[in-house]
This record gives sequence, structure tokens and C-alpha cells, in this order.
Amino acid sequence: MDNANIKERSAGLQSAKKILLDTSGFWAILILILAFYLGNNAFLNQMNIKNLIGNLAPLLIMACGATLARFVGSIDLSMGSVASCANVILVILFPVMGVMAYGAALLFGLVAGLLLGLVHTKLRMPSFIASLGF
Repeated sequence: MDNANIKERSAGLQSAKKILLDTSGFWAILILILAFYLGNNAFLNQMNIKNLIGNLAPLLIMACGATLARFVGSIDLSMGSVASCANVILVILFPVMGVMAYGAALLFGLVAGLLLGLVHTKLRMPSFIASLGF
């Protein structure tokens, strides 16, 4: 084997390694799905997939917000606490207000995010520190 072939094979292996590392999250999820399916054949039935998607929707929406915060170079630690407080507000107000309680919980989340954003931008406090006390 000459030097050119060795370099070409090495570059090919590096490229394959990079692709595998870039898609590692996908492979991890695929392995977990396969493991759960092998443990219980009912894991991939229609009803369970519908439940999984329904239960993951709020987490995916929050993950989109966290990703946006990371893109602008910030870290928001308050997402879990704000979501929990909004859930408590919803549970407490729903028997009294009915469907309008969803609006109250959403309003709480919007006001909390607005306050945190104002503290971060106007007071020039790092978002990590500002969201720590929230």
C-alpha cells in the first residue's frame, strides 16, 4: 500500500467517525427504542406512540426555547420552575375559571419570561445568574 492510499483511507475513516459522532443522538434514541421494544412488544403499538408524542410535546416546546437561548449565548435555568408554577396555577384556577385558567397560566409564563429578559438586558446581568434566583 502506498502513502496516498493510506491517507485516503485515513480521511475516509475520519469522515465516517465525524458522521457517527454528529448523529450520535439519533443512534442513542434508536437503540433505546429497540431495547424497549425487545423488552415489551406493545411499546411500538399505535396507542403508546400517540401517548408518547402527546406527553413529549410540552418538553419539545421548552427544548426549542432553551435552544434559542443557547443560540444567543445564554443559559436559562428558570424554565423548569416557571413551567411548574404555571402548572400549579392551572390546577388551582381550573375549577374556578374553567378554560380561562389556561390563559392565566400562559400569562404567568409570559410575564416571568418578560421579567427575566428585562433583568438580563436592562441590568446587564448574565442570564445564568438572573435565572438562578427565579
